[in-house]
Amino acid sequence: MGSGNKRASRKGGARRKFNIRRKLLLYITAVMLVTTLLLTGVFWNTSLFHEIKLEKESQLAEVAQVLETIKNNETLNAEVRGLFVEDYLNRLRLVRSLLESNLHGNADPAKWQNIADTVDVAAIHVIGSDGVIVQSSAPASIGLDFYAHPELAEFIPLIESNSREAYYVDMEGISITTGHQQVYMGLRSDYMGGSVIQLEISMDDLYDYEDAYNIKWYVSTIPTRRYRTIFVVDGTTDELLGISENNKQTLEIDDRLETLRTALEEPQVIQVNGESQVVYVEEYNGMLIGCASTMAQLMENVKAYMVVVALCLVGLSALVGITLYFLIDWLMLRKVEEINSGLVRFVSGESDVMFGPGNTNELSELAENLNKVLGAIQVTGTRLAQVVNGMSQEVEAYEYYPELNQFFFSDHLLELMNMTEKECKDKIVEVFEKQRLRGEELGAEIVENVEYYITKDGRLLHIHRTVSYNASYAFVEDVSAQRDREDMLRQDLRHSEERSYVDELTGLSNRRRLAEYLEQWKKQNPKGRGVMLMMDLDNFKMVNDTAGHAEGDRLLRLFAQLLNHQFREGDIKARLGGDEFVVFLPLYVAPKEVERRGRRFLETVRQELREYYTKYHVSVSIGVAYMDENCPDLDTLGERADAAMYIAKRSGKDSLYIDGSSILKT
Repeated sequence: MGSGNKRASRKGGARRKFNIRRKLLLYITAVMLVTTLLLTGVFWNTSLFHEIKLEKESQLAEVAQVLETIKNNETLNAEVRGLFVEDYLNRLRLVRSLLESNLHGNADPAKWQNIADTVDVAAIHVIGSDGVIVQSSAPASIGLDFYAHPELAEFIPLIESNSREAYYVDMEGISITTGHQQVYMGLRSDYMGGSVIQLEISMDDLYDYEDAYNIKWYVSTIPTRRYRTIFVVDGTTDELLGISENNKQTLEIDDRLETLRTALEEPQVIQVNGESQVVYVEEYNGMLIGCASTMAQLMENVKAYMVVVALCLVGLSALVGITLYFLIDWLMLRKVEEINSGLVRFVSGESDVMFGPGNTNELSELAENLNKVLGAIQVTGTRLAQVVNGMSQEVEAYEYYPELNQFFFSDHLLELMNMTEKECKDKIVEVFEKQRLRGEELGAEIVENVEYYITKDGRLLHIHRTVSYNASYAFVEDVSAQRDREDMLRQDLRHSEERSYVDELTGLSNRRRLAEYLEQWKKQNPKGRGVMLMMDLDNFKMVNDTAGHAEGDRLLRLFAQLLNHQFREGDIKARLGGDEFVVFLPLYVAPKEVERRGRRFLETVRQELREYYTKYHVSVSIGVAYMDENCPDLDTLGERADAAMYIAKRSGKDSLYIDGSSILKT
């Protein structure tokens, strides 16, 4: 009977064991399932709230930007016709300059039309002192007598004026020849002994100016996402003034004005075009400016990543549940208690601790690895300390055993490398893996390398590292002092070079020499008159990009030689840097003589550098400025010469422009 009771007890124990395992599994599954559902619901609500919050913030920003632009456009719209007149008056002055400088006598209609196309106008007319159009890009207008047409009488005072700066603008003129409404602008000129130059401008050009500041046009050009709409509604008439172009072009809302005004203080969910949308509105100057985003799209945005989140939560819950189940398993607990007991004994000073195999491969491997760790710990720390203590104070060391994932640092290694323990370990593992792969590629069991590392506080460390398949150790030395000495030597050398007055590439004076020369010249000649020529090589970048910097340097040297040959020894020639050069003539030279010399120099450059001129279109743009009573200081002189040079560039390059004069092209 006693034996039977023992068997029954064992069966009861087995049943209890089975029931505990089953209940444990059911409880863990139920807890994980409920947790997953709760987390999914919380995450959904949080994500949707966050998505709506982000959308509201985006709406606030977009509406603020639109409002700011509308305010700016209102300011500019009041000035748009003034801007239009100023723009075309500048074009009219350009035409006058071209006529007075480059045309003599009559020109054929093709040339007139070419000038009209250049300044982008419908037609150009020249009105003689007798009020008759004598030249025109529109031949049908030649012979038209302003005195014979009362509707043209508004231009008579301009025709009879003697002021060179007199002009007249007719924003709603009617063409005598075509009957079309046009804009007419006239300006007095010395061309042909005294005349009026008149521009005929299409009304479409004026409308284009005004459209640039139109609310409807501006709002329609705002790029938006498909589910977001920008709109502007008249706050009095309920008229839809503008709506972003890539959206539905209607804004159907019950009691639209009243409903929109509910979203003035805070974005609201409103039925727009038959669907729920988040709407935010601001009121300005009688207009309601707003942004609407569809709720459906916002929910779709959340659904897109909620599916992934839900799957991750289910997987994570399953993993946690299974892990808990096996961790609580009494067989594992028993082995863990055995290991814990052994470690306690080892820490207490018992040196002959060994762990036997466990009930699973994992536990057996754990016991084996712990035996390795305990053996390594017994000798590693002492050995590393002894090695480092025998070296310089700036040297530290570490050892790493990847199989054990164990790190051993000398006392001050972390302080020397200015790292946290985690940062240092991550860096050691990263380097070990790279060197291990390199050793496999080379077929070497041991790989050594030397590298330099800059710490967060700027110190330079010299690291000598040795890596094998199962270990890595390194010595780290602080060489910052040596680096600082080398930096000081390089800095001294650079300062010495900067003190030089000569451009190393071309042999010309450098910027520093030029500045000192001009300053000394100004002191010696307070009322002296001189000429500055600012030069820039056109298309020089193409030479560098196509033929290389060596060829570009050769071109710069050749150009420097031309400067030395073409200008007097007493003129200072300097290279400012890149492809910019300056020649300063310390004596007054008349503009005519400057033009003559400039024409000769431009021609010489084309001849002597014809290889570059032909292949890369290399030429020279020259800006000229005079040091005289109108230009009292060197800074102004340089600015005017530089501005003149860029006028020459914008006028087609390969040309010379004298400050306050006209373009000289050859």
